Order: sequence, then C-alpha cells, then structure tokens
Amino acid sequence: MQPMQEDGILRYGDMIQLENVHTESVLSTDFGDEIPLNEENKCFSVTCSRLSQPMLRNVFIIDRPNEKDRGIFDGLNDVLHYGQSFVLRTLPEYTLDEYYVTSTKLSPQIASRYSKQQLVYVTDKKNFEVCWKMQYWDPQLRIENDGEPVRPGSFETQNIQPVIITHSLTGINLCADTVSYPNIFGNEHETFCKNDYDNHRAETNKNRWFIRANQGQ
Repeated sequence: MQPMQEDGILRYGDMIQLENVHTESVLSTDFGDEIPLNEENKCFSVTCSRLSQPMLRNVFIIDRPNEKDRGIFDGLNDVLHYGQSFVLRTLPEYTLDEYYVTSTKLSPQIASRYSKQQLVYVTDKKNFEVCWKMQYWDPQLRIENDGEPVRPGSFETQNIQPVIITHSLTGINLCADTVSYPNIFGNEHETFCKNDYDNHRAETNKNRWFIRANQGQ
C-alpha cells in the first residue's frame, strides 16, 4: 500500500484495510461470488477474511462521492473528517471497472445470505448508496469529535483506536460477525449492516473497525 502523509491523518486517495475488532478479520471482496440484485449493475459479495496481508481483494481507496452527494465543506481540502462522506473503491489493478462497497435497505427479498441482515456488497454504480461516514468509536465523545480529522493510529506503537462506519443512506453501521461464509478462499466471516449495541447503547466490537494503513515508518 502507498504510504500516508507523515502527519498520520487520513485523506482522500489513501489506501486502507478495514479490520473488524470482533472477528479480527479484514474486509474483502469476492468477484467469484456474484449477487443477482438487478440486471443493470454488476454486484459481488463482501466478506471479512482472516488473511490480513494486503492484497488486491482487501485494500480499498478512500474516494470522494459524486459531486452532488458531497457536503458543503467537502471541497475545502483532501482531509477526511469524522462525519464526512466518503466511498470505498476497489484498486484499479484489481478490476477493469471501478467497484464500490455499498449496502441496500433490508427487505424480505434483499438480505445477507446467512444472518439475514442488511446486505453489504460491491457494485459498479457510483451513487449516494455507496456513501459512508466514519464516527468516533466512543458515543460519549462522538459529538465533540465530529468534524475532527480521522487519524488511524499505528499498530506498531499500539496507538490505535477503532472507528464506527455508517452507511449514509440507511444510517446503519457496517458490521461483521463470526458467521461462517464459505467461498473459494475458505470459510470467511459474514459482513453486513446492523447497529449492534450493548446494554449501555454503545456499539459493540462487531461495529468497530481498525483502519490499517501504511504509516511510512
């Protein structure tokens, strides 16, 4: 992965991996598993894999939404802030077309394969449905951190905090669980959208994600 800038702040154009805190596995695409949602767009499955070494299927680019889907402050600079819209795009070396991680509102006809939660997948159509927002992991400090730059931290220095990733259209959080999802890569973990709370109305580790990035150190 290309290194970030030295200040450690996440920017549009940076390459990242997303590791779920609960499953200890990284968000990955599977272009051998097509999801037949409609005839207009190509859609493929997204899982979490224990194979965490950076590779084409598990590295994503932080990209800007379409211009009409951006907020009023999105064009000020290239820094990604908490609460600011972004899209997760696959690497250009991986596929001929660009694909984006997305989700669709839960319905009896459209749901994740095993847990029957809100489906997460990749699509070649870039619209508001592919937009996400990062939120500060601690709900008690979320409001005061809204608008602050996102700093992934470093695994090497043990100075890393998770983030909550929320689907902009539905308001439901990206989630993973140890539900077995067999594919050509083995038994991976199912990924979907669900607001998974504890007794204190705080998101559990199923909703928490570490951002893995090349700190250039």
